[in-house]
Amino acid sequence: MCKRYANDEVVIQRFINPENHHPPQPAGSEQGGVFTPLPSKFEDGIVTCQFTLSNFSSSLSFSLNTLRPLSQTGQYFPLFAVGVVNATGDSQYHDGRQAQPNLVQLNQNQNLFYQQKDSF
Repeated sequence: MCKRYANDEVVIQRFINPENHHPPQPAGSEQGGVFTPLPSKFEDGIVTCQFTLSNFSSSLSFSLNTLRPLSQTGQYFPLFAVGVVNATGDSQYHDGRQAQPNLVQLNQNQNLFYQQKDSF
């Protein structure tokens, strides 16, 4: 989750959404790989969030009632969801979302872009 605060500070954190429409929960390496935030910024109206996932385990186990851990070689459709954060920085309901049309693989560098439409 990439967040831009009112002071234009940008932070990125890793979350999972294990029960569909319930609030996201922080994710750890048990969800596949070690998440490392990289420098993020807001400049010229553009939010840039960067991260790496590394140190994937070759033997991942999961039960049927948990999320399958991410895989370096699996392919995924990224999803952009846009909304506001409250005064304490917690995300609120998103009012815009867009699945990306192309699959990405986590062992490759990717640049993803989302053009937010003005609501004016």
